[in-house]
Amino acid sequence: MRKTQIRIDYDGTWKIVTTNLIEDFIKFFLPKLYKDVDFSVPPEFLEQELYEMVEDEKIKNILDKLVKLKLKNGQEKWIFVHIEFQTKGKINERMFLYYRRILDKYGKEITAIVIYTGKSIPKNHDRYEYESYGTKVSYQFNTYLVAKQKEEVLVADSNPFAIVVLANLFTLQTSEDLSKRLSFKEKVYEIAQSRQYSIDKTTELFIFVKDLMQLSPDLEAEYNNFIIKQQKSEDMRTISQGMKDFMHQASIEFFGQSIVDTSAKLQEALKDKQDALKDKQDALKDKQDALKDKQDALKMLVHSILNLKEKMNLNTEQIASILEIDEEFVGNVLSKSQD
Repeated sequence: MRKTQIRIDYDGTWKIVTTNLIEDFIKFFLPKLYKDVDFSVPPEFLEQELYEMVEDEKIKNILDKLVKLKLKNGQEKWIFVHIEFQTKGKINERMFLYYRRILDKYGKEITAIVIYTGKSIPKNHDRYEYESYGTKVSYQFNTYLVAKQKEEVLVADSNPFAIVVLANLFTLQTSEDLSKRLSFKEKVYEIAQSRQYSIDKTTELFIFVKDLMQLSPDLEAEYNNFIIKQQKSEDMRTISQGMKDFMHQASIEFFGQSIVDTSAKLQEALKDKQDALKDKQDALKDKQDALKDKQDALKMLVHSILNLKEKMNLNTEQIASILEIDEEFVGNVLSKSQD
């Protein structure tokens, strides 16, 4: 058993993944609000407003999240997200301070939530109360206690933030046993891979887990080797479900009908020049759309490669293994990025 204390930036890692996956965050932690939000309008982050209204430098350095969302009924909603690990100081009083300042300065009521990422939870963790000679103030806000969550519930949840919470929970449980944390980290990786998220989401989760579930250098090397072996052992794997669906549709399109039916369609197309021209135009549009999709996918892939290199300092082989792509392509991308 390895007992080594490692300092982890819970606040920073959480706030990065919250910013990059804000829609999934709202869906996971505030599901009732999620149903009313129009996500066709990109969320707007308003941390500068927080910074300007708070004079206390210590509070400024906390860098909480303030997000403006557009509701389906056309109204705006401001969401205040506070990530708390050590629960030092009067958290509930600070929550009330933000609410009062935002309401006074901008006339905006907010929906607030505190994510408690550590083991220590204050007594009045979900409210601020004040009473003086018959005058009473009570302000209650949403909270989420990572330490109180159940592994089996998180594993069954498909939202990416179930992975985020699970990684945080395992990190708390292994604060004095890094060998056990390595085992848990590998488990989280396998669960995340099995979800078949988009490349962008998978990359964000991979970086979060890498930064939060920190290990000693030797165990981190073991973890990187695990990832490479995990990918290489799947060289003979079955095609992903997405590719299976694509091939199934292609098979129906090209081989799923009889020769008689195919011939009849061709004869009909020859007789009707206008329909034939329309078919060609539609086909050209499909090709243009397919080309755009490939270009978008290529941009996303290049972004993921550079992200993994910059934030995690992985080598070409490791990046190629994680993304399941050719090492030469990875090398070319990294080389061009340095020009």
